[in-house]
Amino acid sequence: MAAFMNKVNKIKIQPEIVNLKKAAAFTEWSFKKIVKELEDSIENDVSIRHKKVASNVTKLLESDKINSFLQRHTIPDAELLEFSLPIQVQSGDNFTINKFTMDNDDSKLGQDVIYINLCGKYTDMQAMASRTLVFNPTEKQKDAYDVAYNALQHAMDKLIPGTALSEVYNSTLAFIKANNPSLADKVHTNFGFGIGSKYKEDELSISQAN
Repeated sequence: MAAFMNKVNKIKIQPEIVNLKKAAAFTEWSFKKIVKELEDSIENDVSIRHKKVASNVTKLLESDKINSFLQRHTIPDAELLEFSLPIQVQSGDNFTINKFTMDNDDSKLGQDVIYINLCGKYTDMQAMASRTLVFNPTEKQKDAYDVAYNALQHAMDKLIPGTALSEVYNSTLAFIKANNPSLADKVHTNFGFGIGSKYKEDELSISQAN
């Protein structure tokens, strides 16, 4: 029964799509707040801890700074918004990826590579996203980031009705191999997954299995 319901939930009705767009807008708005705080702290050489960055963004839901966002997206009350998972801010050389319920540590923010993951929720719909920021990158890091960015655009272009997700995955993997073969063996088994009533819908993961 659970497997059947997962397949049913792959299809979103119009009210769910509207709510998903608002959840995604909330995620984007929150990301911009985090990135601005990180850039300011690095530019001004101010030390800040991972937990503090996440806490500052969470507190925005209780401040007047959220009001313009609510008005712009016709959301009647900030109580309809929440972060359904801990906001993750990591930096340094080692990252814990895909453990979305993990809390932040209390170490100080590094100024080289920073990983952010957050999941915004509006009423019943959730939109999770991750981003990696690289400050003062090496040439090798620049090349890898360019390939990753262009691969993302390639995958998005392939996401059209009627195209199997496995085809999107294989085409994007071939794109990476063609542009930087050394990255091919570092590619994850999926390039993302569906969003909706669950923060991660595996039935819609961009992988060879779908």
